[in-house]
Amino acid sequence: MTFKSYLGLAIMISFIIVVITLTGGDSSSGAKILANSSGKIHKNQSVPLVIHAEVKKNYRQVKIEMGIKNKSGLIKYEVITPKGDIVWRGELTNKQYFDEVKFFATIEGTWQVRIISESGEGEYDIIIKKPSRHGH
Repeated sequence: MTFKSYLGLAIMISFIIVVITLTGGDSSSGAKILANSSGKIHKNQSVPLVIHAEVKKNYRQVKIEMGIKNKSGLIKYEVITPKGDIVWRGELTNKQYFDEVKFFATIEGTWQVRIISESGEGEYDIIIKKPSRHGH
């Protein structure tokens, strides 16, 4: 091999090492936010608030972070898989606060978080993400 060939090979190997270092060795290992929504819940909303997230089959898990602050009345929430199964549900009555994180097995397709105001008003903060390999 000539000097130019060695130099070209050295530059290519250096570039590959930099790419691997910057991506942590696995470009799919980082956390990825699929949906992020926050806002107000109004009294007697006629239509539920629905947050959608597209989940791919190669994701290890689905992580949902949900915070709801109920100022008054009744607020219900539910998480629905692409198969239509409700995997997490609950309700908050007057002046309750809820802040939780749950992990779910991956089911490819559109996941939904629904917030239903029966007579409540308050605020919500929802994040749906593909967690990193370390669960964050």
